[in-house]
Amino acid sequence: MNEGDWKRFLELNTKIFEISPDLMSLAILQAITANAPLSVIEELIFAGGEIPEQAILVLALKRNYELARSLTSYGLDLYYVDDQQRNAYYFAAMGDSNNPEFLFFLARNNVSFVYPDEGDDALSLLIKAPRVYAKSESIATIIKLGHRITNNHLELMNDLKNSDNTAYHYLANSVPELEAHSTEDIHKLSSK
Repeated sequence: MNEGDWKRFLELNTKIFEISPDLMSLAILQAITANAPLSVIEELIFAGGEIPEQAILVLALKRNYELARSLTSYGLDLYYVDDQQRNAYYFAAMGDSNNPEFLFFLARNNVSFVYPDEGDDALSLLIKAPRVYAKSESIATIIKLGHRITNNHLELMNDLKNSDNTAYHYLANSVPELEAHSTEDIHKLSSK
C-alpha cells in the first residue's frame, strides 16, 4: 500500500471506531499484517485502539523485530501463548526468514520457550523445515538461547539422516548438539 492508501485506511477506521471501538483492535492487527508503517499503527492506537494480544504472533511469523520493538511501549504482549500452547518462538520458526535478531529480541525480553503437550515445538518445526539449510542459524540460536533438546528432536534428526543425508550432515555440523544417535541410543537416553 502507498501513503495515500494508508491515509484512506486510517480515515475509514476512524469512522468505524465511532461505530464500534472494539473494531479498532482488528484494524491494528490488519495494519500489522499488511506491514503498515509504524506511524499508521500509532495513529490507530492514539485514536483509542489497543494492540490485540495475538499481534506478537503475526510479528514473529514475519520476524518483524523493528516493529515489535517499537510496539512494546504501546503494550504489545510479548508473552502471549495461544490456545494450542504456541508463542512467538513457534511462529518465528514458521516464518521464512533465518534472521535470528527476532529470536534474540524475545530472549532479551525474557520470553520463555513453550513446549506444547501435543504437536511440534519451535525446534521441531525448524528441523522439519523444507529448507533446513536456510534454518540452521535459527536452530543454533534457539538452542543457544536454551531451547531444550528432546528425544523427539533427536528422532527427527535421525529421520533427516535417513531421508536427506546431505542436509543432515550440514545441520549436524552447524549444530553438533543435534547429531543424531541410533534409535537404541535415543531410547537409552530417554530411560535415564
